[in-house]
Amino acid sequence: MVILSVLLFVYSQGSAFWIFGSAVIIFILFVLLPLFKKYIHWRFSFIQITSGKIILVDQSFLFRRDITQMSLENFASVVAETQFWNIFPFGMLRFHLKEGERETVMKYIPHAQEVAEKIADVVASFQRRKYVRVVENPSLQNGSPAGQTT
Repeated sequence: MVILSVLLFVYSQGSAFWIFGSAVIIFILFVLLPLFKKYIHWRFSFIQITSGKIILVDQSFLFRRDITQMSLENFASVVAETQFWNIFPFGMLRFHLKEGERETVMKYIPHAQEVAEKIADVVASFQRRKYVRVVENPSLQNGSPAGQTT
């Protein structure tokens, strides 16, 4: 940034207006815009847990939103990662699914460890309910009554 300011100073024959203006534009483009983008991502992204699936809403910027729905049947594990020995109360969640090597990552999650524990509890209770349902009615082995296909 200093080199660019010096080059603009030499090019504009010493006009302080051009130097100050270029420094402000560079500051906005390289500092404020990425900070604003990270704030939007942090503020408007969320996780919704229902009885059968987890919905990840990832607001990347003002006009971009990714919505991912994952069935609780497909979860293998949820891993929470924090930065700087958990000094700051946010982190990243990694969702590992049973099918293939697919992994979904969600960043900037407040209290990531607690969220991962809550999701693991919901997945465990879902699997317990499914197991009890299959044990009580063996015809539901594939998740649907015998003779019915979905």
